[in-house]
Amino acid sequence: MGLKSKILGRVFQDNCLYVVLDSGCGQTRFLFDCGMSCLDFLGRKDIQKIDHLCFSHFHFDHIGGFDHFLRFNFHRGPVPVQLFGPPGAIDILQHRLQGFVWNLVEDSPGIMSVSEISENSCKKSDFYVREGYKVRHNQNETGQAGVIRENDEFSLEVYFLDHIIPSVAYKLTHKAHPLVDAKAVEAMGLTKGPWLKDLKNPKVPDHAEFILDGRRYTAGTLRSTILRLSPKESLAYLTDFRLAPDQLQPLAHWLRGTDQLYCESHFLGRDSQMAWNKGHMTAAASATLAAEAKVGRLELFHLSERYREAELPVFLEEAKTIFPNTHIAGYEQ
Repeated sequence: MGLKSKILGRVFQDNCLYVVLDSGCGQTRFLFDCGMSCLDFLGRKDIQKIDHLCFSHFHFDHIGGFDHFLRFNFHRGPVPVQLFGPPGAIDILQHRLQGFVWNLVEDSPGIMSVSEISENSCKKSDFYVREGYKVRHNQNETGQAGVIRENDEFSLEVYFLDHIIPSVAYKLTHKAHPLVDAKAVEAMGLTKGPWLKDLKNPKVPDHAEFILDGRRYTAGTLRSTILRLSPKESLAYLTDFRLAPDQLQPLAHWLRGTDQLYCESHFLGRDSQMAWNKGHMTAAASATLAAEAKVGRLELFHLSERYREAELPVFLEEAKTIFPNTHIAGYEQ
């Protein structure tokens, strides 16, 4: 599996989603939201390796842990730490960044890059810690949101949900990628080494030559013999939203075939009116979405603290009746 993911935080408390994308040539790390105390579940080195922090919205239970994140990442550079969020993200995050005194960082390379996503565009501003995050270094605005990040390894897409305020859903796709067939390497009598990373690099042309154990090969020959193509993998993160009947099919279409759906289930069915009034989903509504989208697995999270652990089986029962492959993140069934 090239995508490894887990919900951080405890059931009935703040949650976020941590994802490691392993391409075989390197790792890219994502954090979706940053609730209070969620980063306590990661070590300092893991926090410092997060490349993309993606906010769904800025209610306190989704940004309350940002100071913890900033504490370990303000000095990272010259490659910027990438932050994403809905309309208002640049203002809100600049205020958060300026909430401290930065008089001892004149030589720090730290950069925070904030991308503010709207339904029709994405604008970005870079902030330097050595300037105390006071200056907005505005970058070029893209003409549409949709896919907000894409390279040879992955794509990151967004979809706007209704939480009375906008809430951004994220879908991460690990593209089909080459994997090494260890048995084929052994059958050719070759010794594993750094050359395998070069072989998987699409920038290395097929005519490039490799000299291995005294023998000469072209990259194309080696690829056709010892590499196989791994199918793409995908996951989606949806939190804090309600879904009107006419919104179900468009969202299901966007999610169609996603391998793993992380979806909030703030309320039980008996509280469906409260769920709607507060802009949240029930277990049954989340399961209905999963079934319509034909996802592989549904992980429920962000359950309301109004409930107790004894009611967790009820959440599962309501969801499994509609979508059997349902689980609750952090709960051993």
